[in-house]
Amino acid sequence: MKIVQFPSEVPKKGNGSWVAIGKWDGIHLGHQHLVEQIVRRARSNGGQSVVISFDRHPAAVLRPGTEPFQLQSVTARSTLLASLGVDVHLVLPFTREFADLSPEKFVEDILITNIQTCDVTIGYNFRFGKERVGTPEILEQLCAKHGIAVHVASPIVVEGEVVSSTLIRSYLQLGQVERASRLLGRPDFLMGTGYKLSV
Repeated sequence: MKIVQFPSEVPKKGNGSWVAIGKWDGIHLGHQHLVEQIVRRARSNGGQSVVISFDRHPAAVLRPGTEPFQLQSVTARSTLLASLGVDVHLVLPFTREFADLSPEKFVEDILITNIQTCDVTIGYNFRFGKERVGTPEILEQLCAKHGIAVHVASPIVVEGEVVSSTLIRSYLQLGQVERASRLLGRPDFLMGTGYKLSV
């Protein structure tokens, strides 16, 4: 898997890029399901799979001091994505300038100009653009102008609970490691910059 920081560094291969966008903290069961979809679509269409994430939690820039603790380092995230068959991990530097991009500019600068995007998959609660005004519906409208298909992944439910990084963090803070691990879909994982928590 190739790891890059800027859209211009994403290689141009095959029939284009099948893209997934998100924060991806923890690469939990919901994330895994979404990633497996784009990897499968990319391979069946002769393209490459590209996962877009950020080098830090957006709150670290927008509301310093309020950002949640991270379930894994960027390096650990890349390792897990590679194990799922992803071809390219684009780790965008999350800056104030990036946060100020309009939804239209986000689509143009990130998805259109350099990546040769054919298909985008996002989570049901995905938001993007300045002040998070971009919704899945807006992304569909903007991408349709360029012939790009947009898929919105449904939430994954485990034991009656919607899997999310926020829920996993809450279980860890309560010391309920086994429950957190079930939502992550694996028995051990990396937290923060390298602390390993095994169950």
